[in-house]
Amino acid sequence: MALPRFFLTSLWLSLSFALAQGILPQAEPEQVILQAVSDARQGAEAITLASSLPAGSRNLLAAAQATQVIPYRQALWTPSAREYKLLARSRTLYVQVRRQGTGPWQVVRVTRTPESKVYVPAGKLIGNVPVEVRASGFPAGARVEVRIAPPHAGAGAVLGAAQVRPDGTATLAFVMPAVLSLPEQRVKTVSGATLTVPAQDRAILESPQVVQVSASGGRIKASTTLPYRPRLSERDLAARYEGKLAFSYLRGERVRVQADTVEVFELGALDAVTVMQARRYPRNPSGPTDDAGYVDQLLELHRSALMPFPQGTPKVEGQVETQGGRAWRLLIQYPQGDRPVYVLFRGAEVWVVQGNPQHAPVLDAMVRTLEVGQ
Repeated sequence: MALPRFFLTSLWLSLSFALAQGILPQAEPEQVILQAVSDARQGAEAITLASSLPAGSRNLLAAAQATQVIPYRQALWTPSAREYKLLARSRTLYVQVRRQGTGPWQVVRVTRTPESKVYVPAGKLIGNVPVEVRASGFPAGARVEVRIAPPHAGAGAVLGAAQVRPDGTATLAFVMPAVLSLPEQRVKTVSGATLTVPAQDRAILESPQVVQVSASGGRIKASTTLPYRPRLSERDLAARYEGKLAFSYLRGERVRVQADTVEVFELGALDAVTVMQARRYPRNPSGPTDDAGYVDQLLELHRSALMPFPQGTPKVEGQVETQGGRAWRLLIQYPQGDRPVYVLFRGAEVWVVQGNPQHAPVLDAMVRTLEVGQ
């Protein structure tokens, strides 16, 4: 059946415009791979073969008796990188293709066995939330282990293990820890003195985190880097302080009480970071009698309430439950970031609880354990 003249005219105009703009139809990766086999046999430079293609990869392509190209590990594909299986009469090859922007696809690597890779379907890590890790390209029957640590901080402790299936894949599951238990450490200073840092629990606060899966004693490994959001639970706080203000805190931290102020410090070899500061004020009789109104005017009624932490514009977010009742949560907004401040009302007293901005997730968990004594 003949095509309508207006259709052919429209098609010709579209193609002419594309050619005028330098836009040519791009071959699909499957077509590129099959053409790359032919180009490799001829031994000449070709658009299908990346200039960085190793000689070993080129030789594998040239020797292949290709019969079919099928997608491989599609969950790991990106707009500029894909993987395929090249089925040949005598073997299966694993082909990686890439492109720059909207440019043509090119073969960049060919191997006899798939490269080891790690995939986390969630695409992120959250403290105290279950994680599923999918590993592929590992030796069948091998035992693989998964570890998590910040970049450039080593591999970290083993969080889960599994046996690799016959197809080279494994699924590992664990709960993302929010806290690390650190042993006692001895640190030597520049002057040569040796300082002892006591054993303690430390919140995992760094983002991103590296998820690493390894086998054969670490000789075969793969990793992926993911964003991490700290989220502590009350169960992570193994120590308890009882006083006019009672609360749970991380094991190994130091509590200091002075007059109307309670402070909690995370200890390092040469410094200490304020994780929480709780300060008690008498309720200002000139302020509103309702708690919501009082919170709105907090900085007018208690001008030093936010000292010595970063100042900013307070925004009332609402109330949260604590062990001793409800607390108001304010978000202090300032150019470098936001941090929470909590306000508790108990009779004629007002407690303002805050901390170092970096340790806000720790403070959130601590506040849920707060109780104000009589």
